[in-house]
Amino acid sequence: MVFPVSHSQMSLSPGSAFDSDQAKRRSFAPHFVWAMWGLCTIGVYVFLARFAVNIPWHDDWILLWAYDKGTSIWAWMWRQQNEHRFPISKAVLFLVYKLTHHDSRVCMCLNVTVFVALSAALIVVTGRKRGRTVWADALFPLVLLSGAQYWNFLMSIQLFVISAAALQCLAIVFVYAGAYRSRRGILCFGPVFALLPLHAGNGMSALPPLLVFLLLAGWFRRREATRRGRVDALLLFAFAALAGLLALLYMVGYVPQKQHLPPNSLAHFLVTTAQYLCVSVGLALIQEKLWLWALIPTTLMLVTTTILSVTSLARDRGKDGGLEAAGYLLCLLFILVSAILVGYGRSRLGEYSGLSHRFVSMLVPLPILVYLAWDSLPLSARTRSFARNTLFILFLVLMPLNSYQGVRHADFRRAKLEAMLSDIQAGVPARQVAARHYQTVFPGYEKHLASYLEIMEQKRLGPYYP
Repeated sequence: MVFPVSHSQMSLSPGSAFDSDQAKRRSFAPHFVWAMWGLCTIGVYVFLARFAVNIPWHDDWILLWAYDKGTSIWAWMWRQQNEHRFPISKAVLFLVYKLTHHDSRVCMCLNVTVFVALSAALIVVTGRKRGRTVWADALFPLVLLSGAQYWNFLMSIQLFVISAAALQCLAIVFVYAGAYRSRRGILCFGPVFALLPLHAGNGMSALPPLLVFLLLAGWFRRREATRRGRVDALLLFAFAALAGLLALLYMVGYVPQKQHLPPNSLAHFLVTTAQYLCVSVGLALIQEKLWLWALIPTTLMLVTTTILSVTSLARDRGKDGGLEAAGYLLCLLFILVSAILVGYGRSRLGEYSGLSHRFVSMLVPLPILVYLAWDSLPLSARTRSFARNTLFILFLVLMPLNSYQGVRHADFRRAKLEAMLSDIQAGVPARQVAARHYQTVFPGYEKHLASYLEIMEQKRLGPYYP
């Protein structure tokens, strides 16, 4: 039997087929994104298992101050490390060390886990706000879980760097998700701002612009002229005040450091500042003169996000969209502030002093901010998709190159530490071990290294633990 087909049914068929194909692609996107997250997570833990050695590296040795006789743990947590104070990270590390007999590998695992959890949280938040997960959301594990993070993943003390970067990313999520609009969002994210000043200069440099946003959000909520709006505004003001008080506490007894000399020229300052910002794309393009190539995507990210945010702010001034745009601009400002501080303090340390590998973790907020701003500010659907996909493809292409550089440097470090571990296991005296290995393990501090090794030997910690 043949059934008649109406003209309306015939006209709908092509569109229905197209919608069906599009729905299938969208339904597969979450599987792809979580598969990428799973692969990156497995990869980074395999990386850790391969290259982590239970011996401190560089500044990790300074954490052994906590075991000196007569040292107050509270004083040690508040003690400056160069220009930094990071009591919360020190407290966490000390607790882990106590439970594991100073096993550095456990702390390294903690560093990795912070970024693993953060990348998962970003996937969930963007999917919920947008109503669906898109393919480009796989950007988050590509940025956070590549081998480019090797320096900070393989050093216990760098927990404060990773934690500060994670808090900054959560502050950006606070803007993106509009968490200031709900009581629950304010209570969940408010502590993020309060914790920032307790995470060294990384957190302190980000705090002023973020406090401005908290005050703007509070003023915005207070304009609602409802009891709920006024209470939420008071909560925002309270968290801003708490963060400000903790920032003032940070400066009590603070001793300025003199090892960072002012720039000797404006050109050196600008070059070092630009180098620092270029580290946001990872290690692949920051090998000496190659960093100029990294300047291209970095400049595009900064300029396009600034223009888009300013345009949105001008159009929606006094509205919710304008507040969100202002939030992105203030987040960009704290990234630029950190770049200026690095440029000012490091421009006299060498031609490529802005390309330090530990800066990779400090700059993960930049691509994440750019992605979230492009995802939420007013753009056509096609332009938004193009922008997201472009950033995703950039980091997808750079992923193997970044990981290769990370593996290469991590392998060098592992070889040096395993040579030292072999001497310790062979019963070589601590002072002799220090004399053989201090130039790579703790450069310039042979006597300090010898004393720290003696402490570990006496207390049977780390490599001396049976």
